[in-house]
Amino acid sequence: MPEEVPLIDQCVADFQRLWMRLYVDHQFHPSEVDVCYMHALTEGMARSCDVFEMVRAKMVNTSAFTAYNGDDGDSAKAHGWNGASWFRDALVHVCHFDEGRLVPTRPAIHTRDETDAAIELARERRWKRIFIATVLYHWPRSLGCTVGSMAKYEYYPAVYFLSPSKVNLYEPMRGSQGREETTFIREAGAEADHFFHYLEKGAENGGTRWRQEYSAPFSEIYAYLDRRDANQL
Repeated sequence: MPEEVPLIDQCVADFQRLWMRLYVDHQFHPSEVDVCYMHALTEGMARSCDVFEMVRAKMVNTSAFTAYNGDDGDSAKAHGWNGASWFRDALVHVCHFDEGRLVPTRPAIHTRDETDAAIELARERRWKRIFIATVLYHWPRSLGCTVGSMAKYEYYPAVYFLSPSKVNLYEPMRGSQGREETTFIREAGAEADHFFHYLEKGAENGGTRWRQEYSAPFSEIYAYLDRRDANQL
């Protein structure tokens, strides 16, 4: 019988496989989408991948909407985010977007809460094709949470990540929870632990918790991507 693969080794292999899948994902990008959703970011996080320029370049000549975390109060400040007003101002003055195309979600305080809010809004607006804009290292956790949110709300749009044209590995920043001064490369190194924590918590309650909280398992993430790429959503 073949030797059993230790669970941690299988998780690492699945993580690597997911990264390769996302790396080549640009070939499946549609020419048009209904909305670009932006995760909450600190100012340094946004600079590290030039996120606003990334969104501007892809969206400025379209009629699509841009959505973002609507948290603009004490919760945003406590978590180190710049808040909804900062996002709106940057989208208007840096990206030169019309304010009528900007749609804040309800306030949300962590990745899964954000994807829940984004999918809630997408279902309400009947958006079927979505770009997600965030820092590069956040892609797996964002996708795992998004797949969980889709299952929660029984609404399955096609989502794709926008790729940055450049990354500054040593950009100083506060992390997404605003706890300490860090850099892109340090945050990227720690992100696998955050993602595996989301997977572990999502697997609680007999493997069903992910439908309400945290991240969907690898099997559900891969199954979603397969259906998306086969136009079977």
